[in-house]
Amino acid sequence: MKKRLAWFGILAALVIAAGALYSAETRTDNNVRLSGSGTIAGGNYNNIEIFGSGTIDKSTTANTLRVDGSAEVMGDLRANLIRSMGTLRVHGSLTADNIESSGSLISTGPVDVKMLSASGNVDIDHLTGGDYSGNGSLKVARDVSLKSFKQTGSFQVFGNINAPQILVKLEGNSSVRNITSESLNVSRGLGAWVSMSRLTANDITADEIYLENTNARLVKGSVVKIGPGCNIDRVEYAQTISVSRDSKVGQQLKKR
Repeated sequence: MKKRLAWFGILAALVIAAGALYSAETRTDNNVRLSGSGTIAGGNYNNIEIFGSGTIDKSTTANTLRVDGSAEVMGDLRANLIRSMGTLRVHGSLTADNIESSGSLISTGPVDVKMLSASGNVDIDHLTGGDYSGNGSLKVARDVSLKSFKQTGSFQVFGNINAPQILVKLEGNSSVRNITSESLNVSRGLGAWVSMSRLTANDITADEIYLENTNARLVKGSVVKIGPGCNIDRVEYAQTISVSRDSKVGQQLKKR
């Protein structure tokens, strides 16, 4: 009986030790590292590293945040550099100089960033700042206002996109209310299924415009090129226009 109790004691100690290893948090010099599963108290940090599954329980500011697995922030998040491989979910606003996301990036509040590079899924409320480059799917509940917008894949923007430089490669049906730009290029991807992808918009305005597989009510520009697969109700241009034989344009009006 005593031997059995001793063995049970050893097993219990091993289980407790294993649990401690599975959810280990290390703090040094205002840095925190979570390995396994656990919760980090929100606040101000230098570096935060999460390997596994972690929750930050309130608004947090950090120099860098690294996620390898999944992380959830129960409040606003502000950082200079964010690198996420997996899932990062922010229940609030997200502000950063540089975000590198591979997997899923979700924010219920506005996102303001100097550079956002994303591969996978991005689902946010509002996007402002500098440059965005995405490969995958993008969903924005309100507006996008940036210096440059590059998307390969699909996007749904329920408001407007405003960016001087816009480059889109359609690999899935996409939609936006209105687009305002200086240089706009929308092309279709390769492959039978991908080539059927379409962009749907109300009004498109830019200085230089090239469109493929686009449905729009009004297109306004200086130099306008309507490539294959477009259906445009009205085009207003200041300098030149060209229309592919595979597209339909209702009205063409040269503006002085």
